[in-house]
Amino acid sequence: MLTKQQIFESVKNIIFERNPHIKKETITEKSKLSWDLGLDSLELLEILMDFEKEHKINIEEEPVSQMERAKTLGEYCDVIFKTLCPDIAKIKSKEDVFKYVKSYLLNKYEIMNANMKDNFFVDLHFQDTDRSDIIKWAEATFNIKLPRTYFLNLDDFCENVLKCLPKQEVVKQPKNKFQIMVTKTKQLVK
Repeated sequence: MLTKQQIFESVKNIIFERNPHIKKETITEKSKLSWDLGLDSLELLEILMDFEKEHKINIEEEPVSQMERAKTLGEYCDVIFKTLCPDIAKIKSKEDVFKYVKSYLLNKYEIMNANMKDNFFVDLHFQDTDRSDIIKWAEATFNIKLPRTYFLNLDDFCENVLKCLPKQEVVKQPKNKFQIMVTKTKQLVK
């Protein structure tokens, strides 16, 4: 998994390779995409395609539209980072985990078959997939430690990842004065 800094350095190098007239040391996270770097939306798309090719990943369309709204190079790189790194707080189900696992398998192994599209029950032994590689990826991506057990299938794997994620605490909103009075009144009546 790439860090924000690694993403920035990679994008910075791509910009420099495509535009050698720009001094590399002047490319910072605060650089304005159009004003400082002279990049238009087409060039930003080409930079993204170079980034995808270099890192053998595939970024979906939704983040691309967010990148078009980025004003600085830092904002542009943040969208890439948020796309590649899951927001653990938003993962509520095994289906949410599966989205990230599927994306990883597609990018790393270029695996996509009819079963995988809608069915989680895909054997983890397909093609040249190394199970330990998937486990290491999940542990690094989700910042968890998976049990060293045999996962029967992708469904089982996603279920175990979900179980290892930190539990989100539900914060109760403090009661307002009216709610406190009603609660006390009910207690007195009993």
